[in-house]
Amino acid sequence: MSKNKTDTSQLSVKQMVVLEKLADNTDVEEVARITGTAKGTVYRWLQNNDFKTKLTSMRSDILDASLNLVKAQCRRAVDKIATLMNSDNEMVALKAATYLLDKALDVKTVQELEQRLIQIEVKIQNNHITTNTTTGATYEVHNTTKQTDQN
Repeated sequence: MSKNKTDTSQLSVKQMVVLEKLADNTDVEEVARITGTAKGTVYRWLQNNDFKTKLTSMRSDILDASLNLVKAQCRRAVDKIATLMNSDNEMVALKAATYLLDKALDVKTVQELEQRLIQIEVKIQNNHITTNTTTGATYEVHNTTKQTDQN
């Protein structure tokens, strides 16, 4: 690929085939063998920003599609766990209930962490936070910029 190409639509058919295999997490040596491309060429393409951008985008699309499949099955999974909680076998019912409670607590923890992260991001936007690279200590320097009335 020439160095002046900046548009991913200008990637060759062979590069697109290589990208598809790489996006599926096939290792470089296998991709090179399957596509008849020299291993060094694949590695060189991986250094190209357009190629890397396209690969990242393709992998993101695959992940999004996979997550959508998982989301579609969540209700079914919860229904199954709820059914198992009603099992006559006490151990099965206990394990199902414990599993469900553990996952509910995990969700709560993630939600709390998201809230804390939002608070930190707001604090960073409103203040200047610095870290001493020698000690690792974090210092908060409040934004002291004075605002003037502009009437």
